[in-house]
This record gives sequence, C-alpha cells and structure tokens, in this order.
Amino acid sequence: MTVADFIGGGGPGVWVIGGINLFQMEKVLASAIPGALLAITMDTMFALIERRLGGEAGINQQATTA
Repeated sequence: MTVADFIGGGGPGVWVIGGINLFQMEKVLASAIPGALLAITMDTMFALIERRLGGEAGINQQATTA
C-alpha cells in the first residue's frame, strides 16, 4: 500500500515518501503507523481464515497421522 506511490498508484505512500523527502517525521509517522497496523490486522485475519479452512498446518497434520 505504501509502495504504490512509486508506480503512481497514490494512497498513503504519497504521505510517507513526501514526509521523507521533506524531512517531516510527523508526516511519515502519521501514515506509516496506520499502514503498519493495517498490515498486521490483515495478516492476522488471513491467518485465522487459513486456520479455519485447514491451511498448510492442517494438511501436514493429516499426513503425519495417516
């Protein structure tokens, strides 16, 4: 999401890169912290979904018990 600015995609990356270029750490943190929290939240949600659907761990368990 924050890297999208490098390809012209906009988003919060504009604030991060703009803050870095202008040496404004407040601007960088104002967009980097919510971006990091969003990434952690999404990772946790996908891990829970994978666990419910019997992701990779479920496959390995079944293979060793058979």
